Amino acid sequence: MEKKKDIKINIVTFFLILAVLVIAIIVAFLYKTYNDKKEEKEKLVKQETQINDLNETIQNSISETNSSSTISTNTVSVNNANKNDVKYEITVKGEAKAVIEATKNGKIISKEFEMDAMIDKTGTIDIPNIGTVALISDSGGEYIGVHIYQLINNEIKLLGDINCGADMVKEASYTVETKDEGIAIINANVNGENISKEIEMSAAIANTSVIDILDYGKVVLVAESGGEYYEIQVYRLSQDYTTGENKEIINVGSIKTDK
Repeated sequence: MEKKKDIKINIVTFFLILAVLVIAIIVAFLYKTYNDKKEEKEKLVKQETQINDLNETIQNSISETNSSSTISTNTVSVNNANKNDVKYEITVKGEAKAVIEATKNGKIISKEFEMDAMIDKTGTIDIPNIGTVALISDSGGEYIGVHIYQLINNEIKLLGDINCGADMVKEASYTVETKDEGIAIINANVNGENISKEIEMSAAIANTSVIDILDYGKVVLVAESGGEYYEIQVYRLSQDYTTGENKEIINVGSIKTDK
């Protein structure tokens, strides 16, 4: 009887020990699972923080870029607005005389100019960082000169001249890039032919652009600036007008103005 009792106690003890082991294993498994989930959650939180920081950095960078662009655009707009709020009317009198009438803030200022040759065309154009200007071209034989005028300090003044003579390639298109602060590379393309020229300026390059001059074709403007000095050099492709053979990119004038 006592022997059976001992056997029962041993069996109960065995199952108690087994139960304790099972519980310990389950507890260990649950603890490991909890720690794994905790670590995974911490990783996710860390990654989310990194992503948020990265997004914030990108947004700040974009905002700074947009801000810089806005500032540059506004600066150009202000510069142009100071000189652009002018309307020009050009009246041709006879073969070689023209009257330019400039209207600003309701005030009209006019001036008569006499050309060296017969007047060919007139018009207006916007030049970057200078504003609206009046154009009068005169023509004599192979020569065509486009004269540029602008209202400055209540007086209409000649800013410069551009040679658009018979050697001008009307079909040419241009691109221009700045190699460093004082060197510009002008590329001309006409009928699939590419012509390039590197030009060293006498001062730092402020900006470059390509514009159409009346109906004569395109020209390249390279603005250089140093201190109070501000001048735009004008370039285009030249050709032998007797054979039509393209030659080289040449300087065909300049535009001088106050900064």
